[in-house]
Amino acid sequence: MASVNVTGIVVLNNPSSFVAPFQFEITFECVKELTADLEWRLTYVGSAESEECDQEIDSVLVGPVPLGVNRFVFETTCPDISKIPKQDLLGVTVVLISCLYKGKEFIRIGYYVNNEYDDPEAMVTNDVGADGMDIVESEDDEDDDDEDDEEPADDEEETAELKENQIPSTNTNMSEDEAPVLPEVISKIQNFQLPPDFTVEKIKRHILDDSPRITRFLIDWDDN
Repeated sequence: MASVNVTGIVVLNNPSSFVAPFQFEITFECVKELTADLEWRLTYVGSAESEECDQEIDSVLVGPVPLGVNRFVFETTCPDISKIPKQDLLGVTVVLISCLYKGKEFIRIGYYVNNEYDDPEAMVTNDVGADGMDIVESEDDEDDDDEDDEEPADDEEETAELKENQIPSTNTNMSEDEAPVLPEVISKIQNFQLPPDFTVEKIKRHILDDSPRITRFLIDWDDN
Protein backbone atom coordinates (compact mmCIF):
# COMPACT_ATOMS: atom_id res chain seq x y z
CA MET A 1 0.00 0.00 0.00
CA ALA A 2 1.26 3.46 -0.88
CA SER A 3 2.24 5.66 2.05
CA VAL A 4 1.22 8.82 0.15
CA ASN A 5 -1.91 9.28 -1.96
CA VAL A 6 -2.49 12.33 -4.14
CA THR A 7 -6.16 13.20 -3.71
CA GLY A 8 -6.52 16.36 -5.80
CA ILE A 9 -4.79 18.96 -7.95
CA VAL A 10 -6.21 22.38 -8.83
CA VAL A 11 -4.60 24.25 -11.72
CA LEU A 12 -4.40 27.93 -10.82
CA ASN A 13 -4.05 30.99 -13.12
CA ASN A 14 -5.45 29.03 -16.05
CA PRO A 15 -5.64 30.00 -18.87
CA SER A 16 -2.76 32.43 -18.78
CA SER A 17 0.10 33.91 -20.76
CA PHE A 18 2.91 31.56 -21.79
CA VAL A 19 5.34 33.57 -19.65
CA ALA A 20 3.16 33.35 -16.53
CA PRO A 21 4.32 30.97 -13.78
CA PHE A 22 2.79 27.51 -13.43
CA GLN A 23 0.73 27.16 -10.26
CA PHE A 24 -0.72 23.89 -8.97
CA GLU A 25 -2.52 23.48 -5.66
CA ILE A 26 -1.72 19.89 -4.66
CA THR A 27 -3.57 17.95 -1.96
CA PHE A 28 -2.21 14.63 -0.73
CA GLU A 29 -2.73 12.29 2.20
CA CYS A 30 0.09 10.71 4.17
CA VAL A 31 -1.06 7.44 5.78
CA LYS A 32 2.29 6.27 7.18
CA GLU A 33 5.19 8.09 8.80
CA LEU A 34 7.94 9.06 6.37
CA THR A 35 11.64 9.27 7.18
CA ALA A 36 12.48 11.52 4.21
CA ASP A 37 11.00 14.45 2.30
CA LEU A 38 8.85 14.21 -0.83
CA GLU A 39 10.34 15.59 -4.04
CA TRP A 40 7.94 17.18 -6.52
CA ARG A 41 9.04 17.87 -10.10
CA LEU A 42 7.46 19.72 -13.02
CA THR A 43 8.52 18.74 -16.55
CA TYR A 44 7.52 20.48 -19.78
CA VAL A 45 7.57 18.46 -23.01
CA GLY A 46 9.09 20.83 -25.56
CA SER A 47 8.71 18.57 -28.60
CA ALA A 48 6.97 15.28 -29.35
CA GLU A 49 9.86 14.29 -31.62
CA SER A 50 12.72 14.36 -29.13
CA GLU A 51 13.04 13.87 -25.38
CA GLU A 52 16.08 16.16 -25.49
CA CYS A 53 13.62 19.08 -25.61
CA ASP A 54 12.01 18.08 -22.29
CA GLN A 55 12.61 20.64 -19.56
CA GLU A 56 12.58 19.96 -15.85
CA ILE A 57 11.32 23.40 -14.92
CA ASP A 58 11.57 23.06 -11.16
CA SER A 59 12.00 20.61 -8.31
CA VAL A 60 11.00 21.20 -4.70
CA LEU A 61 11.30 19.21 -1.47
CA VAL A 62 8.30 19.06 0.86
CA GLY A 63 8.82 17.84 4.40
CA PRO A 64 8.85 16.74 7.06
CA VAL A 65 5.43 15.42 6.07
CA PRO A 66 2.95 14.93 8.94
CA LEU A 67 0.31 12.23 8.94
CA GLY A 68 -3.04 13.22 7.49
CA VAL A 69 -4.11 15.55 4.70
CA ASN A 70 -1.57 18.08 3.43
CA ARG A 71 -1.87 20.87 0.88
CA PHE A 72 0.60 23.23 -0.77
CA VAL A 73 0.95 25.35 -3.93
CA PHE A 74 3.64 24.22 -6.36
CA GLU A 75 4.68 27.35 -8.29
CA THR A 76 7.36 27.40 -10.97
CA THR A 77 8.62 29.66 -13.72
CA CYS A 78 7.54 29.29 -17.34
CA PRO A 79 9.54 27.07 -19.76
CA ASP A 80 12.73 28.41 -21.35
CA ILE A 81 11.54 29.36 -24.83
CA SER A 82 15.09 29.14 -26.24
CA LYS A 83 15.04 25.37 -25.61
CA ILE A 84 11.79 24.77 -27.54
CA PRO A 85 11.91 24.33 -31.33
CA LYS A 86 10.12 27.24 -32.98
CA GLN A 87 7.74 24.95 -34.84
CA ASP A 88 6.66 23.41 -31.51
CA LEU A 89 5.90 26.63 -29.65
CA LEU A 90 2.23 26.50 -30.67
CA GLY A 91 -0.21 23.63 -30.53
CA VAL A 92 -0.69 20.79 -28.08
CA THR A 93 2.00 19.51 -25.73
CA VAL A 94 2.23 17.97 -22.25
CA VAL A 95 3.25 19.08 -18.76
CA LEU A 96 4.07 16.42 -16.13
CA ILE A 97 3.93 16.58 -12.33
CA SER A 98 5.96 13.84 -10.66
CA CYS A 99 6.45 12.94 -7.01
CA LEU A 100 9.41 10.94 -5.74
CA TYR A 101 10.32 9.42 -2.39
CA LYS A 102 14.00 8.72 -1.77
CA GLY A 103 14.67 9.23 -5.46
CA LYS A 104 11.96 6.80 -6.60
CA GLU A 105 8.97 8.07 -8.57
CA PHE A 106 5.64 6.74 -7.32
CA ILE A 107 3.14 8.94 -9.20
CA ARG A 108 3.06 11.00 -12.39
CA ILE A 109 0.19 13.28 -13.42
CA GLY A 110 0.13 14.60 -16.97
CA TYR A 111 -1.89 17.44 -18.46
CA TYR A 112 -2.32 18.38 -22.09
CA VAL A 113 -1.42 22.01 -22.77
CA ASN A 114 -2.66 24.03 -25.73
CA ASN A 115 -0.62 27.09 -26.77
CA GLU A 116 -2.23 29.61 -29.13
CA TYR A 117 -0.97 32.88 -30.54
CA ASP A 118 -3.30 35.65 -29.40
CA ASP A 119 -3.05 37.69 -32.61
CA PRO A 120 -5.01 35.92 -35.39
CA GLU A 121 -4.28 38.64 -37.96
CA ALA A 122 -0.56 37.95 -37.69
CA MET A 123 -0.87 34.20 -38.17
CA VAL A 124 -0.22 32.24 -41.36
CA THR A 125 -1.85 28.83 -41.76
CA ASN A 126 0.00 26.14 -43.67
CA ASP A 127 -1.71 23.09 -45.15
CA VAL A 128 0.35 20.06 -46.02
CA GLY A 129 -0.02 18.98 -49.64
CA ALA A 130 0.03 15.44 -50.99
CA ASP A 131 3.74 15.71 -51.77
CA GLY A 132 4.53 16.72 -48.19
CA MET A 133 5.28 20.34 -49.11
CA ASP A 134 3.72 23.16 -47.12
CA ILE A 135 1.23 25.21 -49.14
CA VAL A 136 0.72 28.72 -47.81
CA GLU A 137 -2.78 30.05 -48.35
CA SER A 138 -3.09 33.55 -49.79
CA GLU A 139 -5.97 35.88 -50.55
CA ASP A 140 -5.50 35.34 -54.29
CA ASP A 141 -6.54 31.71 -53.90
CA GLU A 142 -10.11 32.81 -53.27
CA ASP A 143 -10.41 34.15 -56.85
CA ASP A 144 -9.22 30.96 -58.56
CA ASP A 145 -11.41 28.88 -60.87
CA ASP A 146 -14.68 27.49 -59.52
CA GLU A 147 -13.60 23.86 -59.44
CA ASP A 148 -13.62 24.02 -55.64
CA ASP A 149 -17.42 24.27 -55.71
CA GLU A 150 -17.76 20.97 -57.55
CA GLU A 151 -15.62 18.79 -55.26
CA PRO A 152 -15.15 18.75 -51.47
CA ALA A 153 -12.29 20.98 -50.37
CA ASP A 154 -9.16 19.25 -49.12
CA ASP A 155 -9.23 21.28 -45.94
CA GLU A 156 -12.69 19.90 -45.11
CA GLU A 157 -11.31 16.36 -45.28
CA GLU A 158 -8.37 17.41 -43.09
CA THR A 159 -10.76 18.97 -40.59
CA ALA A 160 -12.75 15.73 -40.38
CA GLU A 161 -9.54 13.81 -39.81
CA LEU A 162 -8.47 16.22 -37.07
CA LYS A 163 -11.79 15.80 -35.25
CA GLU A 164 -11.26 12.04 -35.16
CA ASN A 165 -7.88 12.59 -33.50
CA GLN A 166 -8.93 15.18 -30.92
CA ILE A 167 -7.99 14.63 -27.29
CA PRO A 168 -10.89 13.11 -25.33
CA SER A 169 -12.50 15.57 -22.92
CA THR A 170 -13.81 13.01 -20.43
CA ASN A 171 -13.09 13.79 -16.78
CA THR A 172 -10.63 11.56 -14.94
CA ASN A 173 -11.04 10.76 -11.27
CA MET A 174 -7.83 11.22 -9.30
CA SER A 175 -8.38 7.86 -7.61
CA GLU A 176 -8.31 5.88 -10.86
CA ASP A 177 -5.15 4.76 -12.66
CA GLU A 178 -4.72 5.87 -16.25
CA ALA A 179 -2.26 5.05 -18.99
CA PRO A 180 0.90 7.20 -18.92
CA VAL A 181 1.09 10.31 -21.04
CA LEU A 182 3.49 9.83 -23.93
CA PRO A 183 4.51 12.44 -26.49
CA GLU A 184 3.48 10.05 -29.27
CA VAL A 185 -0.21 10.33 -28.35
CA ILE A 186 -0.35 14.09 -28.90
CA SER A 187 -3.04 14.69 -31.49
CA LYS A 188 -2.30 16.20 -34.90
CA ILE A 189 -2.87 19.92 -35.31
CA GLN A 190 -2.61 22.36 -38.18
CA ASN A 191 0.86 23.70 -38.82
CA PHE A 192 0.92 27.35 -37.75
CA GLN A 193 3.78 29.58 -38.80
CA LEU A 194 4.70 32.28 -36.33
CA PRO A 195 5.18 35.77 -37.74
CA PRO A 196 8.84 36.92 -37.86
CA ASP A 197 8.21 39.66 -35.29
CA PHE A 198 6.19 37.55 -32.85
CA THR A 199 6.41 38.17 -29.10
CA VAL A 200 6.22 35.33 -26.60
CA GLU A 201 3.94 37.42 -24.39
CA LYS A 202 1.18 36.98 -26.99
CA ILE A 203 1.21 33.19 -26.68
CA LYS A 204 -1.77 32.06 -24.60
CA ARG A 205 -1.38 28.89 -22.53
CA HIS A 206 -4.39 26.75 -21.65
CA ILE A 207 -3.93 23.65 -19.47
CA LEU A 208 -6.68 21.10 -20.10
CA ASP A 209 -7.20 20.45 -16.39
CA ASP A 210 -10.35 18.36 -16.83
CA SER A 211 -8.40 15.49 -18.43
CA PRO A 212 -5.41 14.50 -16.27
CA ARG A 213 -3.63 11.25 -17.08
CA ILE A 214 -2.35 9.48 -13.97
CA THR A 215 0.32 6.80 -13.68
CA ARG A 216 1.25 5.12 -10.40
CA PHE A 217 4.44 3.15 -9.75
CA LEU A 218 5.10 0.55 -7.06
CA ILE A 219 8.10 1.46 -4.91
CA ASP A 220 9.65 0.22 -1.69
CA TRP A 221 8.65 2.56 1.12
CA ASP A 222 10.30 2.55 4.52
CA ASP A 223 8.54 -0.66 5.54
CA ASN A 224 9.37 -2.41 2.21
